[in-house]
Amino acid sequence: MKRIAVALTLAGMLLGIPVLGHGQTRDRSFEITPFGGYTIWDDDVVFLEAGPNFGGNLAWFPTRNLGIEGTIGFSPGNSVDEEQLANAGVDATDFVDNEVDVWDVHVNGVYQLSFNPEQKVVPYVSAGVGQLVFDQDTQADTSPSDDDDDELEDLNEPQFAMNVGGGLKIFFGESIALRLDARNVIAQVERGFTRNELPPGNNTKTFMADNVYLTGGLTFTLGGSAEEETRDSDRDGVLDKDDLCPNTPAGVIVDETGCPVDSDGDGVPDGIDACPNTPSGATVDERGCPTDSDNDGVPDGQDQCPNTPAGTQVDEKGCPMEEPEPERTDCLGSQSFYTNNEAINVEGKNWLQFGDVQTANTADVEQIGDYQGVAVFAKKGARRPLREIWLPLCDGEGRFQPFRLESEVRGTLGTLKAR
Repeated sequence: MKRIAVALTLAGMLLGIPVLGHGQTRDRSFEITPFGGYTIWDDDVVFLEAGPNFGGNLAWFPTRNLGIEGTIGFSPGNSVDEEQLANAGVDATDFVDNEVDVWDVHVNGVYQLSFNPEQKVVPYVSAGVGQLVFDQDTQADTSPSDDDDDELEDLNEPQFAMNVGGGLKIFFGESIALRLDARNVIAQVERGFTRNELPPGNNTKTFMADNVYLTGGLTFTLGGSAEEETRDSDRDGVLDKDDLCPNTPAGVIVDETGCPVDSDGDGVPDGIDACPNTPSGATVDERGCPTDSDNDGVPDGQDQCPNTPAGTQVDEKGCPMEEPEPERTDCLGSQSFYTNNEAINVEGKNWLQFGDVQTANTADVEQIGDYQGVAVFAKKGARRPLREIWLPLCDGEGRFQPFRLESEVRGTLGTLKAR
C-alpha cells in the first residue's frame, strides 16, 4: 500500500504544476543539493518511529534531461516503537538500545522532464540502488550463553536497498533552485522474531521494507552551458541560434548561416551532389546528375531537340547535324598537286597550270583521259599535238583550269597567272 501511495503522491505533484517559465538546468553541469526532511519507516518490519533526516546529493548532467546522482543521507536517533514490536511478535531483546541511527547511501539515474529551455518548474523521476545501515549506539549483553549477540550484529550490517521516486526543481535564478523529493527506499532486512508455535528461541526471516523519504533542499548548479547555446539539431556545424536553415539534411555542405551551398545551381546541395559540375540549365535527378531522355549526350533542359532518334549526330544544342556532302574526287578541289601547282603527267607529257580559269559548255569540250581520278578535257576539234588541256573545278559547273606543257611554261619569260 505504501508503494501505491507514494506513486499517487508523485503523480499528483507532476501533473498539478505549470511547466512554463525560465529553466536553468545546463548541459555538462554539476548540481549539489543539501537537504533535510522526514522519514516514515515500514511499520511491519523496521519498527522505528518516523523522524527527521538530512544529507546531500551530488549530480552530473551531461544534458539537461539525463543525469546520474549520488546521495548520502542520515536519520539520527530513531526511537524503537515497542508497541509495533509487540504487535509483530518480535523479541524486544533484539533492540537493547531504543535509539537507532540509519545511514542511507545510494546511486540513481535521473530523468528530468525538461521540455522547454524556458521552464522554471522541472519535474523529474529517478531510481537506483544502494544500502541502508541500521546502527545502534550500544550492543546487547555478549555473554557466551546469549544468542542475541548474533542478531544485533546482523542488525548493524549494511542492508541492500532499492529506491524509486521523483519530485520538482523550482528555479529562482541561473544557478539555484528549490528541490522537493518523495522517494520509496525498499530495503532487504533480516529480522529476528518469536512465534509461540515454534520451539523456544529466536528465529530470523528476510523482509522487504518500504520506507518513505520526504525531503526538500536547495540545488546549486556549477559549470556547464545552457543547451540552447550549444545545440546543433541538424548537426551541420552551425549552432541552432545562428542557423537560418535549421533542418539541413545530413551530409550537406552549408555556409556560415547554416544554409546549403549549391555551387552548380542545380538544386541539389554540395555534399550530396554526385555530379557537382552540372552545366547551367540542365535538368538533374535526385543525385544531382543530368538527365538525358533521348541519350544524345545533351542534358535535358539544354536540349532544344529533346526527341532525337537514337544514333543521330547532334550539335551542342542537341539538334541533328546536317551530314556534309562527301568530297568529290572527279574534279579539282583539295588535291595537293592542284593546291601546290605541281606538274601532272597526261599522255606521257608533263603539264603545269597556266592562265585564268575558263568556262565552257560540256558540248564544247571532250574528255581525253584522267589524272588521279580527275577527268582531263580538251577543246573539241583541237589539233594534235595538244598544247593545252583543261581539268574541271569542283566549285561550279563548266569551270576549268587550263594546263600547258611544262616545256612551254618553263621556257617563257613571264610568270604563272593566278587561278
